[in-house]
Amino acid sequence: MENTIAGLTRRHVVSCFIFKGLAPSSAEPPRVALFRRSSKVRTYQHRLAPISGSVEKSDATPLDAAWRELQEETTLNSRSLQLRRQGKQYSFIDEALKREWVIFPFAFDLVPLEKGGKGEAGIKIDWEHQEWQWHNPREVTDSDEFGGVPTSRPVSAVPGWSMTLTIATLSVEVQDQAQWWRQARMIAWNIWKNGRESMGAAILNVLISSLKRLESLVLPKWDEMQSVERGKLIEKVLADYTEQRQGVNGDISNAFNTLIAETETRVADRPIRILTLSASSIIARCLVDAIVSTKHSFDIRILESRPLFEGLARSTTRRYSPESADIISANGDTCNKIGSLPAVLSTKHVSPGAKVIVVADREKLYPFEPPPREENDRGEVTESWKYAESTATAEEAIVSSELDAPSIGNVKNLYFEWVEAGFIDHYLFEDGLKTATDVQRLASVVEGDASRYFDDL
Repeated sequence: MENTIAGLTRRHVVSCFIFKGLAPSSAEPPRVALFRRSSKVRTYQHRLAPISGSVEKSDATPLDAAWRELQEETTLNSRSLQLRRQGKQYSFIDEALKREWVIFPFAFDLVPLEKGGKGEAGIKIDWEHQEWQWHNPREVTDSDEFGGVPTSRPVSAVPGWSMTLTIATLSVEVQDQAQWWRQARMIAWNIWKNGRESMGAAILNVLISSLKRLESLVLPKWDEMQSVERGKLIEKVLADYTEQRQGVNGDISNAFNTLIAETETRVADRPIRILTLSASSIIARCLVDAIVSTKHSFDIRILESRPLFEGLARSTTRRYSPESADIISANGDTCNKIGSLPAVLSTKHVSPGAKVIVVADREKLYPFEPPPREENDRGEVTESWKYAESTATAEEAIVSSELDAPSIGNVKNLYFEWVEAGFIDHYLFEDGLKTATDVQRLASVVEGDASRYFDDL
């Protein structure tokens, strides 16, 4: 797909990083596979690169192009690779080639032999590459010394990449304030766009708050300090913010206690009934503090969630159905653990006068397009479905493993679902009760901040 604009040739390409060692349970450190391009390719000969290639007209989506290129250049397919993440597309101009590259980045996990994949033995390169090797992602750079293709560094592709250390390192390496600030914002943008999508709200809000503190506490003093002093100040500013965030649960609990105190005057000698679902540290803190601080009686029902059988205190009400939300959209729709919507609908049906309250910190506000539904290991669901007279799992009955046997369905493991704002009465944040109108106003502030920090990158 090529178009000529202002003398440049534009090409849409996929960039596929293959990782191993990213799983929390992995005994080996994270590594990314880079392939040295051969002398037979037209561009960036003998440089290190991920698997890449053009998005063709025959490709329905960039992801389809990624799978095609992986198959062609490594022989790996969906049985040997698992898609971890699709990053946000970006572009850059290579003036020497007079070409604008529009890049669609992807991260894939290599499936080891013990989990049904082919492992490293399955990687068989074609004529486009002369060799390949594993690399520490933190050591992959765009420098000529490293020998990679332009913009090959898989920024923030590894979970747990430390923004604090990365920005602090930049302060030592980069002397120019404007250059450092742009790179710091670029790192934050990459962490937001390429981090875990289902946690996009919390990630974005933490990054914005971090950037605000750096902007107000570091930039004004930039020229007064040497590089080492800048690094120490940056680390301190971000460490102080981390410590401050740890007090948010206490603030939410105080707001919850205020709500309980107001409720006591209305329910007289009846217990305050609370229905909640699954596990949440915020809800557990709210419930324990409320029980300790009042002599009023409670009737607390805690629904156990699947597939991981989570059942730690998460709710409370004769009058309330609080949930610790994962994402709150600009209009107040709330994404939470599967089972939240049935719990809300049941509450409204059985007790129309009950109030549904979302309990969350304001970091869960997300004024952008919500992430796609996150699918997880279906084995978490199917392994608990055992037949009474057989060791076969339900998955074997629903999705046949035999080539000549018909499949009657599929099994998906979705952790989250949406509850529309129309079913929610209030939102309880660290600064008290809010309405859907308040949520819209607060979300617009987040959107404005994101625009200010990232739109010019």
